[in-house]
Amino acid sequence: MGSRVIKRLTSLILLLLTSLLAGCEVDFNVISFGKRNRDPQIMEVYELLDKHYYENLPVDISKVRSIDELLSFTDNYTYIYSNIRSIDIGDKYVGLGITIQEHKDGLFISAINVLTESDNYLYVGDIITSVNETNLAGLKFDEKTNLLKGKEGDEKRLLVSRFSEEVSVTLNLFEVPYESISYYKKGDYGYIKILRFTTETDEQFKDALTDLESQNISGLLIDVRDNGGGYLTSAVNILREFINDTEPILYTYYPKINYYESYENTPIEEKTYPIAVLVNGNSASASEVIAGTMQKYGHKVIGSITYGKDLFQISVKLKKFPEGTYLSFTQGYWLLKDKSSVRKGVVPDIYYPQVGVLSINYPVVYKEFDKGESHPLLNSFQYLLSRMSAHIYEPGLFDDNLEEMILEYQINNGLTETKRLDKETQLHLIDYYRSLIKDEVNDYQLNFALESF
Repeated sequence: MGSRVIKRLTSLILLLLTSLLAGCEVDFNVISFGKRNRDPQIMEVYELLDKHYYENLPVDISKVRSIDELLSFTDNYTYIYSNIRSIDIGDKYVGLGITIQEHKDGLFISAINVLTESDNYLYVGDIITSVNETNLAGLKFDEKTNLLKGKEGDEKRLLVSRFSEEVSVTLNLFEVPYESISYYKKGDYGYIKILRFTTETDEQFKDALTDLESQNISGLLIDVRDNGGGYLTSAVNILREFINDTEPILYTYYPKINYYESYENTPIEEKTYPIAVLVNGNSASASEVIAGTMQKYGHKVIGSITYGKDLFQISVKLKKFPEGTYLSFTQGYWLLKDKSSVRKGVVPDIYYPQVGVLSINYPVVYKEFDKGESHPLLNSFQYLLSRMSAHIYEPGLFDDNLEEMILEYQINNGLTETKRLDKETQLHLIDYYRSLIKDEVNDYQLNFALESF
């Protein structure tokens, strides 16, 4: 037996004797010879998390049977992904302009880009069951999504389950706009909407700001509503356009090593016009970096309280997985200039929630509804019907009032007078909804913010 092993066993015996003499119980989970797992992929992920994940994992790695089981001990922001995530796509990509989720029968359409052709043929709630005659049931998620990929112009023949009926839809892949910045001048004020924080967003923001300032704006509104975040460095670089301070404007904290990293700032010439940030409950992470920091430096935040995500993630390429596989995991917290957290959300200086059509959920095709039924999905249809009728309704309930509203809508729009929320009526209402959300006059929160300067 080697001397190194003898020394290790001697140390263990002494530790056991010392504990027993002291009247203490020995925690054999602590006294470990370095437990391992036979699966090299599980071990690779575990070793990365054990070293860098912001919390200690309460897991015996030798007993873990799968990657999914291991990741169940982490937060929702820790996952494995392949190839390029949507945030890295850039300003455009080739596809169908839809957001999809896993479904046992295929792929569930959870969102549609309203500026694309797909918005004319597909509906939220549709389930894609077949692509180019390939049945999706039983396939893995990556196998399903790969069938929707290709080059511009490629034909995709879809079978879609809608109201338990099969609908055939043929679309060609097209170049989908995916800008992270949109902007314009409205009246005397500049408006910049940040849709996501990519590696190029800060430069695009600077270009937009330069263009707006050349038009002699009297104020600037930065809109980060419904922006779930992205690259922290992009957000910090945007902030540096406005903050005249030599002190750090942001910190990241690494709990595993108890270390604070500061984001330094360079003094600039302050803007002479007022600046405000527009937020809502879906503004998270890097969006809250913008809102929270600008608020600390005296700029107004308008809207509703933000999501409250003070964690940051990093991605690491995995070596024991197929090429292009990455592990995204939470490494620590980001903190504002005074090291305060936004975990409870950024509270606006001026509270103004969204109202009107943009405050309702996108109406989802699910089933036809009859009088006497109750369901949360009725809410959006009830609101749309109420815009055409003065009736009072009870949300989620198909009662006499709703029946009367439906009949009135069917008569006024030349639909079959069934008094039911049938397929024809629902699709007609969804098309009506699509027209409303594209009209900026219905964005009451935005219009209020622009009037608040």
